[in-house]
Amino acid sequence: MQGSAEVLEKLRDLMRGFKPQSLFAYIIPTEDAHQNEYICKHDARRAFISGFNGSAGTAVVTYDKAIMWTDGRYYQQAEKQMNSSWELMKDGLPNTPSIGKWLTGNIPRHSNVGVDPTLFSYRQWKPLQKQLKSAGFLNLRGSDIDFNPVFFAYLIIDMDKIKLFIDESKLPEHFGNYQKENNIDIKILQYDFIEDELQTTINSLKKGKIWISPTSNYHLCSLIPKILRFQEITPIALNKAIKNVTEINGFVDCHVRDGISLCRYFAWLEQTIQSGEEVSEVSGAAKLEEIRSKSKYYMGLSFSTISASGPNGSIIHYNPDANTNRHITSREIYLCDSGAQYLDGTTDVTRTFHFGVPTEFQKDAYTRVLKGQLAFGSTIFPAMVKGQFLDTIARKFLWDVGLDYGHGTGHGIGSFLNVHEGPMGVGIRSMPDDPGLQENMFISNEPGYYQDGEFGIRIEDIVQIVPALTKHNFAGRGALTFKTITMCPKQTKMVNKNLLSDVELNILNDYHKRVWEILSPVLREEGDYFTLAWLEKETRSI
Repeated sequence: MQGSAEVLEKLRDLMRGFKPQSLFAYIIPTEDAHQNEYICKHDARRAFISGFNGSAGTAVVTYDKAIMWTDGRYYQQAEKQMNSSWELMKDGLPNTPSIGKWLTGNIPRHSNVGVDPTLFSYRQWKPLQKQLKSAGFLNLRGSDIDFNPVFFAYLIIDMDKIKLFIDESKLPEHFGNYQKENNIDIKILQYDFIEDELQTTINSLKKGKIWISPTSNYHLCSLIPKILRFQEITPIALNKAIKNVTEINGFVDCHVRDGISLCRYFAWLEQTIQSGEEVSEVSGAAKLEEIRSKSKYYMGLSFSTISASGPNGSIIHYNPDANTNRHITSREIYLCDSGAQYLDGTTDVTRTFHFGVPTEFQKDAYTRVLKGQLAFGSTIFPAMVKGQFLDTIARKFLWDVGLDYGHGTGHGIGSFLNVHEGPMGVGIRSMPDDPGLQENMFISNEPGYYQDGEFGIRIEDIVQIVPALTKHNFAGRGALTFKTITMCPKQTKMVNKNLLSDVELNILNDYHKRVWEILSPVLREEGDYFTLAWLEKETRSI
Protein backbone atom coordinates (compact mmCIF):
# COMPACT_ATOMS: atom_id res chain seq x y z
CA MET A 1 0.00 0.00 0.00
CA GLN A 2 2.88 2.35 0.80
CA GLY A 3 3.67 4.66 -2.10
CA SER A 4 0.87 3.27 -4.26
CA ALA A 5 -1.22 5.19 -6.75
CA GLU A 6 -4.27 4.40 -4.61
CA VAL A 7 -2.75 6.26 -1.65
CA LEU A 8 -2.12 9.29 -3.87
CA GLU A 9 -5.70 9.33 -5.10
CA LYS A 10 -7.06 9.08 -1.56
CA LEU A 11 -4.98 12.11 -0.61
CA ARG A 12 -6.25 13.99 -3.65
CA ASP A 13 -9.84 13.18 -2.71
CA LEU A 14 -9.20 14.67 0.72
CA MET A 15 -7.62 17.75 -0.87
CA ARG A 16 -10.62 18.30 -3.13
CA GLY A 17 -13.05 17.91 -0.25
CA PHE A 18 -11.15 20.07 2.21
CA LYS A 19 -13.35 22.77 3.78
CA PRO A 20 -13.94 25.69 3.56
CA GLN A 21 -11.88 25.64 0.32
CA SER A 22 -10.21 22.83 -1.58
CA LEU A 23 -6.42 22.48 -1.60
CA PHE A 24 -4.78 22.47 -5.03
CA ALA A 25 -1.41 21.41 -3.62
CA TYR A 26 -0.19 19.74 -0.41
CA ILE A 27 3.42 19.79 0.85
CA ILE A 28 4.74 16.81 2.82
CA PRO A 29 8.15 17.24 4.46
CA THR A 30 10.35 14.61 6.11
CA GLU A 31 10.46 16.16 9.59
CA ASP A 32 8.26 15.57 12.61
CA ALA A 33 6.82 18.26 14.92
CA HIS A 34 10.17 18.60 16.74
CA GLN A 35 12.30 18.81 13.56
CA ASN A 36 14.15 15.64 14.56
CA GLU A 37 16.76 14.15 12.25
CA TYR A 38 15.50 10.65 13.05
CA ILE A 39 11.74 10.12 13.19
CA CYS A 40 9.31 7.49 14.49
CA LYS A 41 7.64 5.18 12.01
CA HIS A 42 4.25 6.82 12.52
CA ASP A 43 5.80 10.18 11.46
CA ALA A 44 7.13 8.82 8.15
CA ARG A 45 4.44 10.59 6.14
CA ARG A 46 6.57 11.36 3.12
CA ALA A 47 7.79 7.77 2.86
CA PHE A 48 4.22 6.48 3.17
CA ILE A 49 2.85 8.65 0.37
CA SER A 50 5.79 8.14 -2.02
CA GLY A 51 7.59 4.90 -1.17
CA PHE A 52 10.89 6.80 -0.92
CA ASN A 53 12.36 6.37 2.57
CA GLY A 54 15.61 8.31 2.39
CA SER A 55 16.34 10.67 5.27
CA ALA A 56 15.92 13.90 3.26
CA GLY A 57 13.21 14.98 0.86
CA THR A 58 10.02 16.93 0.45
CA ALA A 59 6.97 15.83 -1.53
CA VAL A 60 4.44 18.07 -3.27
CA VAL A 61 1.14 16.59 -4.44
CA THR A 62 -1.28 18.43 -6.74
CA TYR A 63 -4.42 17.23 -8.50
CA ASP A 64 -2.39 15.92 -11.44
CA LYS A 65 1.26 15.75 -10.31
CA ALA A 66 3.37 14.19 -7.58
CA ILE A 67 6.85 15.72 -7.23
CA MET A 68 9.75 14.76 -4.94
CA TRP A 69 12.65 17.04 -4.05
CA THR A 70 15.77 15.36 -2.63
CA ASP A 71 19.50 15.95 -2.78
CA GLY A 72 22.34 14.15 -4.58
CA ARG A 73 22.68 11.47 -1.90
CA TYR A 74 19.30 10.03 -2.81
CA TYR A 75 18.75 10.55 -6.57
CA GLN A 76 19.17 6.87 -7.43
CA GLN A 77 17.35 5.58 -4.35
CA ALA A 78 14.35 7.83 -4.97
CA GLU A 79 14.12 6.82 -8.63
CA LYS A 80 14.16 3.12 -7.68
CA GLN A 81 11.69 3.36 -4.78
CA MET A 82 9.07 5.67 -6.34
CA ASN A 83 6.57 4.42 -8.91
CA SER A 84 5.74 6.09 -12.23
CA SER A 85 3.26 8.45 -10.56
CA TRP A 86 6.19 10.46 -9.16
CA GLU A 87 8.59 12.92 -10.75
CA LEU A 88 12.02 13.52 -9.20
CA MET A 89 13.37 17.05 -8.69
CA LYS A 90 17.13 16.83 -8.22
CA ASP A 91 17.68 19.42 -5.53
CA GLY A 92 21.05 21.15 -5.70
CA LEU A 93 21.34 21.21 -9.50
CA PRO A 94 21.33 24.72 -11.05
CA ASN A 95 18.31 24.07 -13.27
CA THR A 96 16.14 22.56 -10.53
CA PRO A 97 13.53 25.05 -9.29
CA SER A 98 12.84 25.49 -5.59
CA ILE A 99 9.54 24.23 -4.23
CA GLY A 100 8.23 27.80 -4.01
CA LYS A 101 9.24 28.66 -7.56
CA TRP A 102 7.76 25.44 -8.92
CA LEU A 103 4.47 26.00 -7.11
CA THR A 104 4.11 29.61 -8.24
CA GLY A 105 4.64 28.56 -11.84
CA ASN A 106 2.54 25.41 -11.85
CA ILE A 107 -0.65 26.01 -9.90
CA PRO A 108 -3.51 28.37 -10.75
CA ARG A 109 -3.35 31.86 -9.32
CA HIS A 110 -5.00 32.22 -5.88
CA SER A 111 -5.05 28.45 -5.32
CA ASN A 112 -4.75 27.09 -1.79
CA VAL A 113 -1.58 25.24 -0.75
CA GLY A 114 -1.88 23.01 2.30
CA VAL A 115 0.75 22.13 4.92
CA ASP A 116 0.84 20.79 8.45
CA PRO A 117 2.30 23.81 10.28
CA THR A 118 3.74 21.64 13.05
CA LEU A 119 6.10 19.97 10.57
CA PHE A 120 7.85 23.13 9.36
CA SER A 121 10.26 25.25 11.35
CA TYR A 122 9.63 28.98 11.36
CA ARG A 123 12.84 29.49 9.38
CA GLN A 124 11.71 27.00 6.71
CA TRP A 125 8.15 28.21 6.36
CA LYS A 126 8.39 32.03 6.32
CA PRO A 127 10.32 32.42 3.02
CA LEU A 128 8.12 29.82 1.31
CA GLN A 129 4.98 31.52 2.62
CA LYS A 130 6.20 34.90 1.36
CA GLN A 131 6.94 33.49 -2.08
CA LEU A 132 3.53 31.83 -2.36
CA LYS A 133 1.66 34.95 -1.24
CA SER A 134 3.51 37.27 -3.60
CA ALA A 135 2.81 34.99 -6.58
CA GLY A 136 -0.82 36.10 -6.78
CA PHE A 137 -0.01 39.90 -6.70
CA LEU A 138 -0.14 42.95 -9.30
CA ASN A 139 -1.70 41.00 -12.21
CA LEU A 140 -3.64 44.13 -13.04
CA ARG A 141 -5.55 44.91 -16.21
CA GLY A 142 -7.10 48.06 -17.63
CA SER A 143 -8.94 49.45 -20.66
CA ASP A 144 -7.09 52.61 -21.65
CA ILE A 145 -6.60 51.32 -25.23
CA ASP A 146 -9.20 49.42 -27.25
CA PHE A 147 -8.56 45.66 -27.45
CA ASN A 148 -5.48 45.93 -25.17
CA PRO A 149 -6.32 45.11 -21.52
CA VAL A 150 -3.67 47.41 -20.06
CA PHE A 151 -3.44 50.87 -18.50
CA PHE A 152 -1.06 53.81 -18.85
CA ALA A 153 1.56 53.71 -16.10
CA TYR A 154 5.24 53.96 -15.27
CA LEU A 155 7.15 51.90 -12.74
CA ILE A 156 10.41 52.64 -10.93
CA ILE A 157 11.97 49.78 -8.99
CA ASP A 158 14.67 50.79 -6.53
CA MET A 159 16.73 48.41 -4.43
CA ASP A 160 14.33 48.85 -1.51
CA LYS A 161 11.04 50.18 -2.91
CA ILE A 162 8.64 50.21 -5.84
CA LYS A 163 6.91 53.30 -7.21
CA LEU A 164 3.88 52.98 -9.49
CA PHE A 165 2.83 56.08 -11.45
CA ILE A 166 -0.83 55.78 -12.36
CA ASP A 167 -4.18 57.45 -12.16
CA GLU A 168 -5.18 56.01 -8.77
CA SER A 169 -8.83 55.73 -9.81
CA LYS A 170 -7.82 52.90 -12.15
CA LEU A 171 -6.67 50.67 -9.29
CA PRO A 172 -8.97 48.13 -7.62
CA GLU A 173 -11.09 49.57 -4.83
CA HIS A 174 -9.33 47.66 -2.04
CA PHE A 175 -5.82 47.84 -3.46
CA GLY A 176 -4.41 49.49 -0.32
CA ASN A 177 -5.90 46.87 1.99
CA TYR A 178 -4.56 44.12 -0.24
CA GLN A 179 -1.05 45.53 0.09
CA LYS A 180 -1.28 45.67 3.89
CA GLU A 181 -2.66 42.13 4.18
CA ASN A 182 0.17 40.74 2.06
CA ASN A 183 3.01 42.90 3.44
CA ILE A 184 3.53 44.54 0.05
CA ASP A 185 4.67 48.12 -0.17
CA ILE A 186 4.11 49.81 -3.52
CA LYS A 187 4.06 53.58 -3.41
CA ILE A 188 1.33 55.03 -5.64
CA LEU A 189 2.17 58.35 -7.32
CA GLN A 190 0.39 60.46 -9.90
CA TYR A 191 1.10 59.50 -13.49
CA ASP A 192 2.67 62.87 -14.39
CA PHE A 193 5.10 62.75 -11.43
CA ILE A 194 7.36 60.35 -13.33
CA GLU A 195 9.80 63.00 -14.57
CA ASP A 196 10.38 64.55 -11.13
CA GLU A 197 10.75 61.20 -9.40
CA LEU A 198 13.14 59.92 -12.04
CA GLN A 199 15.25 63.01 -11.55
CA THR A 200 15.20 62.43 -7.78
CA THR A 201 16.33 58.84 -8.36
CA ILE A 202 19.18 60.04 -10.57
CA ASN A 203 20.33 62.63 -8.04
CA SER A 204 20.27 60.16 -5.13
CA LEU A 205 22.16 57.42 -6.98
CA LYS A 206 25.43 56.78 -5.16
CA LYS A 207 26.65 53.83 -7.24
CA GLY A 208 25.53 51.59 -10.06
CA LYS A 209 23.41 52.46 -13.09
CA ILE A 210 19.78 52.90 -14.05
CA TRP A 211 18.29 50.16 -16.22
CA ILE A 212 15.92 51.63 -18.77
CA SER A 213 14.68 49.80 -21.83
CA PRO A 214 15.79 51.19 -25.23
CA THR A 215 12.12 51.08 -26.20
CA SER A 216 11.29 53.67 -23.53
CA ASN A 217 10.48 57.14 -24.83
CA TYR A 218 13.40 59.37 -25.75
CA HIS A 219 12.49 62.08 -23.24
CA LEU A 220 12.82 59.79 -20.21
CA CYS A 221 15.97 58.18 -21.57
CA SER A 222 17.58 61.58 -22.15
CA LEU A 223 16.99 62.61 -18.54
CA ILE A 224 19.43 59.93 -17.44
CA PRO A 225 23.09 60.89 -18.05
CA LYS A 226 24.64 58.54 -20.59
CA ILE A 227 27.22 57.30 -18.09
CA LEU A 228 24.41 56.13 -15.79
CA ARG A 229 22.28 54.40 -18.44
CA PHE A 230 22.08 50.64 -18.84
CA GLN A 231 19.98 50.07 -21.97
CA GLU A 232 19.03 46.51 -22.74
CA ILE A 233 15.61 44.93 -23.03
CA THR A 234 14.43 44.35 -19.46
CA PRO A 235 13.84 40.93 -17.84
CA ILE A 236 10.14 41.80 -17.60
CA ALA A 237 9.72 41.48 -21.38
CA LEU A 238 11.40 38.07 -21.45
CA ASN A 239 9.44 36.83 -18.43
CA LYS A 240 6.19 37.81 -20.16
CA ALA A 241 7.26 36.07 -23.36
CA ILE A 242 8.09 32.73 -21.71
CA LYS A 243 4.78 31.47 -20.41
CA ASN A 244 4.44 29.57 -17.13
CA VAL A 245 2.32 26.45 -16.71
CA THR A 246 -0.80 28.39 -15.72
CA GLU A 247 -0.49 30.60 -18.80
CA ILE A 248 0.22 27.61 -21.05
CA ASN A 249 -2.88 25.78 -19.83
CA GLY A 250 -4.89 28.97 -20.29
CA PHE A 251 -3.68 29.37 -23.86
CA VAL A 252 -4.62 25.81 -24.73
CA ASP A 253 -8.04 26.06 -23.09
CA CYS A 254 -9.01 29.42 -24.57
CA HIS A 255 -8.01 28.30 -28.06
CA VAL A 256 -10.38 25.35 -27.75
CA ARG A 257 -13.25 27.67 -26.80
CA ASP A 258 -12.20 30.11 -29.51
CA GLY A 259 -12.06 27.29 -32.06
CA ILE A 260 -15.62 26.30 -31.21
CA SER A 261 -16.74 29.89 -31.83
CA LEU A 262 -14.90 30.08 -35.16
CA CYS A 263 -16.39 26.80 -36.35
CA ARG A 264 -19.87 28.02 -35.45
CA TYR A 265 -19.29 31.23 -37.36
CA PHE A 266 -17.85 29.64 -40.52
CA ALA A 267 -20.57 26.94 -40.52
CA TRP A 268 -23.25 29.63 -40.17
CA LEU A 269 -21.60 31.80 -42.82
CA GLU A 270 -21.36 29.02 -45.39
CA GLN A 271 -25.01 27.99 -44.94
CA THR A 272 -26.24 31.59 -45.01
CA ILE A 273 -24.40 32.37 -48.24
CA GLN A 274 -25.56 29.14 -49.88
CA SER A 275 -29.16 29.89 -48.91
CA GLY A 276 -28.97 33.20 -50.79
CA GLU A 277 -29.16 35.47 -47.75
CA GLU A 278 -26.97 38.55 -47.74
CA VAL A 279 -24.01 38.80 -45.39
CA SER A 280 -21.60 41.73 -45.49
CA GLU A 281 -18.10 42.08 -44.12
CA VAL A 282 -19.47 44.24 -41.31
CA SER A 283 -22.42 42.03 -40.42
CA GLY A 284 -20.21 38.94 -40.61
CA ALA A 285 -17.71 40.44 -38.16
CA ALA A 286 -20.57 41.40 -35.85
CA LYS A 287 -21.94 37.83 -35.98
CA LEU A 288 -18.55 36.40 -35.09
CA GLU A 289 -18.23 38.78 -32.14
CA GLU A 290 -21.72 37.82 -30.96
CA ILE A 291 -20.83 34.12 -31.07
CA ARG A 292 -17.51 34.65 -29.28
CA SER A 293 -19.09 36.80 -26.58
CA LYS A 294 -20.99 33.76 -25.27
CA SER A 295 -17.76 31.87 -24.53
CA LYS A 296 -16.53 31.29 -21.00
CA TYR A 297 -14.07 33.94 -19.74
CA TYR A 298 -14.65 36.16 -22.80
CA MET A 299 -13.52 39.75 -22.16
CA GLY A 300 -13.67 41.31 -25.63
CA LEU A 301 -11.89 41.29 -28.99
CA SER A 302 -8.10 41.32 -29.15
CA PHE A 303 -8.15 43.58 -32.24
CA SER A 304 -10.63 44.88 -34.78
CA THR A 305 -11.77 41.93 -36.92
CA ILE A 306 -10.37 41.84 -40.45
CA SER A 307 -13.42 40.60 -42.35
CA ALA A 308 -12.41 40.98 -46.00
CA SER A 309 -14.12 39.83 -49.17
CA GLY A 310 -12.60 39.80 -52.64
CA PRO A 311 -10.32 42.78 -53.37
CA ASN A 312 -10.55 44.05 -49.81
CA GLY A 313 -8.64 40.95 -48.76
CA SER A 314 -5.58 42.21 -50.63
CA ILE A 315 -5.33 45.05 -48.08
CA ILE A 316 -3.30 43.32 -45.40
CA HIS A 317 -4.72 45.18 -42.38
CA TYR A 318 -8.12 46.00 -43.80
CA ASN A 319 -10.90 47.10 -41.45
CA PRO A 320 -14.44 47.02 -42.86
CA ASP A 321 -16.60 50.10 -42.47
CA ALA A 322 -19.68 51.59 -44.11
CA ASN A 323 -17.65 53.12 -46.96
CA THR A 324 -15.79 49.97 -48.00
CA ASN A 325 -18.25 47.27 -46.91
CA ARG A 326 -18.73 44.46 -49.44
CA HIS A 327 -20.97 41.42 -49.47
CA ILE A 328 -19.42 38.05 -48.70
CA THR A 329 -20.39 35.83 -51.63
CA SER A 330 -19.63 32.45 -53.18
CA ARG A 331 -17.83 34.21 -56.06
CA GLU A 332 -14.90 35.64 -54.09
CA ILE A 333 -12.32 34.61 -51.53
CA TYR A 334 -13.14 35.58 -47.95
CA LEU A 335 -10.31 36.29 -45.48
CA CYS A 336 -11.11 36.50 -41.77
CA ASP A 337 -8.40 37.49 -39.29
CA SER A 338 -9.81 37.77 -35.77
CA GLY A 339 -9.07 37.20 -32.12
CA ALA A 340 -10.40 37.57 -28.61
CA GLN A 341 -9.29 38.36 -25.09
CA TYR A 342 -10.16 35.77 -22.46
CA LEU A 343 -9.27 35.82 -18.78
CA ASP A 344 -6.96 32.87 -19.44
CA GLY A 345 -5.38 33.93 -22.74
CA THR A 346 -5.37 35.85 -26.00
CA THR A 347 -6.21 34.47 -29.46
CA ASP A 348 -5.36 35.49 -33.02
CA VAL A 349 -6.32 33.32 -35.98
CA THR A 350 -6.76 33.76 -39.72
CA ARG A 351 -8.64 31.47 -42.08
CA THR A 352 -9.30 31.91 -45.80
CA PHE A 353 -12.36 30.39 -47.48
CA HIS A 354 -13.93 30.21 -50.91
CA PHE A 355 -17.59 29.22 -50.70
CA GLY A 356 -17.85 28.69 -54.46
CA VAL A 357 -15.34 27.56 -57.06
CA PRO A 358 -11.82 29.02 -56.75
CA THR A 359 -9.65 29.59 -59.82
CA GLU A 360 -6.59 27.46 -60.45
CA PHE A 361 -4.33 30.42 -59.62
CA GLN A 362 -6.16 31.01 -56.34
CA LYS A 363 -5.77 27.34 -55.44
CA ASP A 364 -2.11 27.42 -56.40
CA ALA A 365 -1.45 30.52 -54.28
CA TYR A 366 -3.44 29.13 -51.33
CA THR A 367 -1.57 25.83 -51.47
CA ARG A 368 1.83 27.54 -51.54
CA VAL A 369 0.85 29.61 -48.51
CA LEU A 370 -0.30 26.40 -46.80
CA LYS A 371 2.93 24.59 -47.69
CA GLY A 372 4.92 27.40 -46.11
CA GLN A 373 2.75 27.33 -43.01
CA LEU A 374 3.07 23.57 -42.63
CA ALA A 375 6.84 23.73 -43.18
CA PHE A 376 7.30 26.51 -40.65
CA GLY A 377 5.03 24.83 -38.10
CA SER A 378 6.94 21.54 -38.29
CA THR A 379 10.50 22.85 -38.53
CA ILE A 380 13.13 21.87 -35.96
CA PHE A 381 15.63 24.54 -34.95
CA PRO A 382 18.34 25.15 -32.33
CA ALA A 383 17.36 26.77 -29.05
CA MET A 384 17.97 30.53 -28.84
CA VAL A 385 18.02 30.98 -32.63
CA LYS A 386 16.75 34.41 -33.68
CA GLY A 387 13.32 34.35 -35.27
CA GLN A 388 14.58 36.19 -38.35
CA PHE A 389 16.56 33.09 -39.39
CA LEU A 390 13.36 31.03 -39.77
CA ASP A 391 11.41 33.47 -41.93
CA THR A 392 12.40 32.11 -45.33
CA ILE A 393 11.08 28.65 -44.43
CA ALA A 394 7.54 30.00 -44.72
CA ARG A 395 8.24 31.93 -47.94
CA LYS A 396 10.15 29.33 -49.96
CA PHE A 397 7.22 27.81 -51.85
CA LEU A 398 5.94 31.25 -52.84
CA TRP A 399 9.43 32.37 -53.79
CA ASP A 400 9.77 29.28 -56.01
CA VAL A 401 7.28 30.87 -58.43
CA GLY A 402 8.13 34.51 -57.79
CA LEU A 403 5.45 35.34 -55.22
CA ASP A 404 5.84 36.86 -51.74
CA TYR A 405 4.02 38.69 -48.95
CA GLY A 406 4.74 42.04 -47.36
CA HIS A 407 4.45 41.31 -43.64
CA GLY A 408 6.21 39.27 -40.99
CA THR A 409 5.69 35.55 -40.54
CA GLY A 410 5.27 35.55 -36.78
CA HIS A 411 4.77 37.77 -33.73
CA GLY A 412 4.69 37.08 -30.02
CA ILE A 413 1.35 37.12 -28.24
CA GLY A 414 0.42 38.12 -24.70
CA SER A 415 -1.43 36.14 -22.05
CA PHE A 416 -4.62 38.21 -21.68
CA LEU A 417 -2.39 41.07 -22.81
CA ASN A 418 -1.49 42.67 -26.14
CA VAL A 419 -2.13 40.52 -29.18
CA HIS A 420 1.23 41.65 -30.59
CA GLU A 421 3.89 41.22 -27.92
CA GLY A 422 7.67 41.19 -28.26
CA PRO A 423 10.51 41.03 -27.89
CA MET A 424 10.80 38.08 -30.29
CA GLY A 425 9.27 37.71 -33.73
CA VAL A 426 9.78 36.17 -37.15
CA GLY A 427 10.25 38.36 -40.21
CA ILE A 428 12.65 39.68 -42.82
CA ARG A 429 13.41 42.84 -40.84
CA SER A 430 15.95 42.77 -38.03
CA MET A 431 14.55 42.62 -34.50
CA PRO A 432 17.30 44.04 -32.25
CA ASP A 433 15.66 42.98 -28.98
CA ASP A 434 14.92 39.38 -30.00
CA PRO A 435 16.45 37.27 -27.19
CA GLY A 436 16.26 34.11 -29.29
CA LEU A 437 13.39 31.62 -29.46
CA GLN A 438 12.94 29.64 -26.26
CA GLU A 439 10.71 26.89 -24.88
CA ASN A 440 7.17 28.00 -23.97
CA MET A 441 7.19 31.17 -25.98
CA PHE A 442 4.04 31.49 -28.11
CA ILE A 443 4.15 33.09 -31.54
CA SER A 444 1.99 33.28 -34.64
CA ASN A 445 2.59 31.30 -37.83
CA GLU A 446 1.00 33.36 -40.60
CA PRO A 447 2.31 33.39 -44.16
CA GLY A 448 0.06 34.86 -46.85
CA TYR A 449 -0.28 36.09 -50.40
CA TYR A 450 -2.10 39.18 -51.69
CA GLN A 451 -3.09 39.79 -55.30
CA ASP A 452 -3.59 43.55 -55.55
CA GLY A 453 -7.20 44.52 -56.21
CA GLU A 454 -8.38 40.90 -56.40
CA PHE A 455 -8.00 38.78 -53.26
CA GLY A 456 -5.96 38.03 -50.17
CA ILE A 457 -4.89 34.74 -48.61
CA ARG A 458 -3.54 34.25 -45.09
CA ILE A 459 -3.47 31.21 -42.84
CA GLU A 460 -2.56 31.94 -39.23
CA ASP A 461 -2.15 29.74 -36.18
CA ILE A 462 -0.72 30.41 -32.74
CA VAL A 463 2.07 27.94 -31.97
CA GLN A 464 3.86 26.99 -28.75
CA ILE A 465 7.62 26.47 -28.78
CA VAL A 466 8.32 22.99 -27.39
CA PRO A 467 11.34 20.64 -27.14
CA ALA A 468 12.16 18.46 -30.14
CA LEU A 469 13.99 15.14 -30.28
CA THR A 470 16.95 15.03 -32.68
CA LYS A 471 19.85 12.66 -33.14
CA HIS A 472 22.57 15.21 -32.36
CA ASN A 473 20.67 17.85 -30.33
CA PHE A 474 22.72 20.68 -31.87
CA ALA A 475 25.80 19.62 -29.86
CA GLY A 476 23.95 20.06 -26.58
CA ARG A 477 22.43 23.44 -27.46
CA GLY A 478 18.97 21.90 -27.48
CA ALA A 479 16.38 21.35 -30.21
CA LEU A 480 13.00 23.07 -30.42
CA THR A 481 9.96 22.91 -32.66
CA PHE A 482 6.39 24.23 -32.75
CA LYS A 483 3.10 22.82 -31.48
CA THR A 484 -0.04 24.33 -33.00
CA ILE A 485 -2.66 25.30 -30.41
CA THR A 486 -5.15 27.05 -32.71
CA MET A 487 -8.14 24.75 -33.25
CA CYS A 488 -9.93 25.52 -36.52
CA PRO A 489 -9.98 23.69 -39.87
CA LYS A 490 -8.08 24.98 -42.91
CA GLN A 491 -10.24 24.75 -45.99
CA THR A 492 -9.10 21.78 -48.05
CA LYS A 493 -11.30 22.72 -51.03
CA MET A 494 -8.74 25.44 -51.78
CA VAL A 495 -5.87 22.94 -51.85
CA ASN A 496 -4.18 21.74 -55.05
CA LYS A 497 -3.28 18.27 -53.80
CA ASN A 498 -0.76 17.79 -56.60
CA LEU A 499 1.44 20.44 -54.98
CA LEU A 500 1.50 18.73 -51.59
CA SER A 501 4.05 16.05 -50.67
CA ASP A 502 3.06 12.98 -48.70
CA VAL A 503 4.70 14.48 -45.62
CA GLU A 504 2.67 17.69 -46.00
CA LEU A 505 -0.55 15.75 -46.50
CA ASN A 506 0.13 13.79 -43.33
CA ILE A 507 0.80 16.96 -41.31
CA LEU A 508 -2.42 18.55 -42.55
CA ASN A 509 -4.50 15.41 -42.01
CA ASP A 510 -3.03 14.87 -38.55
CA TYR A 511 -3.86 18.45 -37.61
CA HIS A 512 -7.46 18.05 -38.78
CA LYS A 513 -7.75 14.76 -36.91
CA ARG A 514 -6.61 16.51 -33.72
CA VAL A 515 -9.07 19.38 -34.28
CA TRP A 516 -11.89 16.88 -34.74
CA GLU A 517 -10.93 14.85 -31.67
CA ILE A 518 -10.74 17.94 -29.44
CA LEU A 519 -13.69 19.99 -30.70
CA SER A 520 -16.26 17.35 -31.66
CA PRO A 521 -16.92 16.09 -28.09
CA VAL A 522 -17.60 19.68 -26.99
CA LEU A 523 -20.06 20.30 -29.83
CA ARG A 524 -21.73 16.95 -29.22
CA GLU A 525 -22.08 17.60 -25.51
CA GLU A 526 -23.61 21.02 -26.22
CA GLY A 527 -26.00 19.53 -28.77
CA ASP A 528 -24.68 21.65 -31.67
CA TYR A 529 -25.05 19.02 -34.38
CA PHE A 530 -25.19 21.62 -37.15
CA THR A 531 -21.66 22.83 -36.43
CA LEU A 532 -20.58 19.26 -35.73
CA ALA A 533 -21.59 18.23 -39.27
CA TRP A 534 -19.67 21.17 -40.73
CA LEU A 535 -16.61 20.28 -38.64
CA GLU A 536 -16.76 16.67 -39.80
CA LYS A 537 -16.84 17.82 -43.43
CA GLU A 538 -13.98 20.28 -43.04
CA THR A 539 -11.66 17.90 -41.15
CA ARG A 540 -11.95 14.90 -43.52
CA SER A 541 -8.60 13.52 -44.64
CA ILE A 542 -7.45 14.34 -48.15
